[in-house]
Amino acid sequence: LLAGMLAGVSWRAPLFLFAVALPVAGAVLLFMEEPTARENAVEEEDGGVRLRDALKRPGLIALLVGRGTPGLLWFAFLSYASVVVVRLLGGTPTGAGALVAVASVAAGVGSTQVGRLSAAADSRFLPLLGSCTVAGVGVAIVALAPSVLVAGAGSAVFGAAFSVVISLYRST
Repeated sequence: LLAGMLAGVSWRAPLFLFAVALPVAGAVLLFMEEPTARENAVEEEDGGVRLRDALKRPGLIALLVGRGTPGLLWFAFLSYASVVVVRLLGGTPTGAGALVAVASVAAGVGSTQVGRLSAAADSRFLPLLGSCTVAGVGVAIVALAPSVLVAGAGSAVFGAAFSVVISLYRST
């Protein structure tokens, strides 16, 4: 919702939300200790882990790609929703903010249904794959929308699917 309000001020303003990560990263660097237990790691003689060897593990690659894809979709949506609405569809910054707000509300509603969705499937793989695909379709609808109303529908689809993906990742 904050990104939606900021988009009402300027289409560039929501991008500054990502700057919040900088002080958090600094605090983590200064105050968090490196864990000493390294389970399932490929260790060198000095106890360190070689990145090249660790990245040879298919499970790790799948985790990195799978976990990164929803974040990339969310970032693309937040970055370009205001551009699509204001520049391509002739809408207002307030309309762009409403588009982001629709995605946020849909995400809240979608996350309430994850338990039912995962209970209906034998494993979490198909719901995860399906919801990630639907999230991509939602972003595509927003990007190719002929009107703000269609972009709003795509935003709702994306928000709901995105929350399912993130909730499934958190609970696995």
